[in-house]
Amino acid sequence: MIFQSRMGHYALYAFGEIVLVVVGILIALNVNNWNDMNKNVKLSNEYLNDLKTDLKIDTTIFGAEIRAIKNYTSYLEWGLSLNDFTDVSIEEIEGLAATSYHNVEMNSGTYVRMQLADIWDLEEFKSLFGEISTYYTFYKTYLDNYNDWEQNLYYASFDFWYNQNEFEIQFQPKDSIPLFQKDDLRRERIVNRISSVEGRNMLKTILMREQAMLSTYEIIYKEAARLLKIVDQQQ
Repeated sequence: MIFQSRMGHYALYAFGEIVLVVVGILIALNVNNWNDMNKNVKLSNEYLNDLKTDLKIDTTIFGAEIRAIKNYTSYLEWGLSLNDFTDVSIEEIEGLAATSYHNVEMNSGTYVRMQLADIWDLEEFKSLFGEISTYYTFYKTYLDNYNDWEQNLYYASFDFWYNQNEFEIQFQPKDSIPLFQKDDLRRERIVNRISSVEGRNMLKTILMREQAMLSTYEIIYKEAARLLKIVDQQQ
């Protein structure tokens, strides 16, 4: 009887030890899971904050470029409406006989880091994956294609205004390189080139190009603002 009592006592003690070990393991697992969850939440918030910064930069840059293009297209339309340049300043005339391109790009640094870190399995990003990927893949490709298209058209307008023998071109800032062509003759020849059929067609081509880039940048701006709002709501 004493032996059986001792065996029962030892069995109960061993069972208690097993229970304690199991409970300890479960607590450790829960602590690890809690730590991992906190780590993931912290990491997610860091990426989301950086992503919001990138999107805010995009809306700022594209917003400024949209305003600049609207001003420039109004200027081109004004120039095309003129049939008499007598009262127009030489600076305004020179501005019509000039060209440039925008080539504004997305700020995608955080997205690239997210791709390299492969964090899309984190719970915080599962619902955002489609929205973020669409912006930085589909809309980025759309933007890049239009930027390339604009740059190719720019070369033709550059050749038209600058690779010619009618008037001497003006470098900026003014007076950094002297002009040898007389002012009156230079003004007359710039006006003649602007007023010619070829010149007006070039101005219309530039206007069309600017309007296309305006539409493109407006789309990117709206998508950046929309995604920024979605990310804001996620946090």
